[in-house]
Amino acid sequence: MNTDLIKDKESPPGVVKAAFRPVDFLIRSFMALFIKQKNINKLFFAIAKKLNRAFDITSAVLVIRSVRDSSLKVIAIKKDHYSREGLALTLPDRDSLLYNVLRKAALHTEYIVENFSGNFIEKKLLLDDKSRTLAICPIISNNSVSGLLCLASPSSSAFELFENGTLDSILKQLGSIMAGTAGRLNL
Repeated sequence: MNTDLIKDKESPPGVVKAAFRPVDFLIRSFMALFIKQKNINKLFFAIAKKLNRAFDITSAVLVIRSVRDSSLKVIAIKKDHYSREGLALTLPDRDSLLYNVLRKAALHTEYIVENFSGNFIEKKLLLDDKSRTLAICPIISNNSVSGLLCLASPSSSAFELFENGTLDSILKQLGSIMAGTAGRLNL
């Protein structure tokens, strides 16, 4: 857990206390979800709801890497006015931002003004009219990318904290659950 050491004015000289930053509270509240929920779709919707409260998320998409052919498949979508689960939409790899992020296995954030660096299908899935920023977070399991958590927001600064590794522990936990899910989903 991230802590910063500070001197407490009320403590005796030389005593240093650990101060928790607000982001630490957020991380702990996410970790509670993993204890309660093991269903990947329900867990995704709970994570999307918490992320929306903290970062003004308008769109969240869960993409899983197929164990059969390594293709990317959308299995759940959460937007402002609807949500879908039980999907198995295979994404095309031509001109694909998502496949590029999969290969690089690194967080991708993008400020969107007019041009989107992915293909048409990805644009329709990930963005809406209000989207200004995009974050594509690789979900790592067993030292490889097992999926992607894709998020969009109307706020231009929504994902600045993500670049500091704020979601790393959450994505790791999600990856461990996805490792068991991919085979059971038979994708």
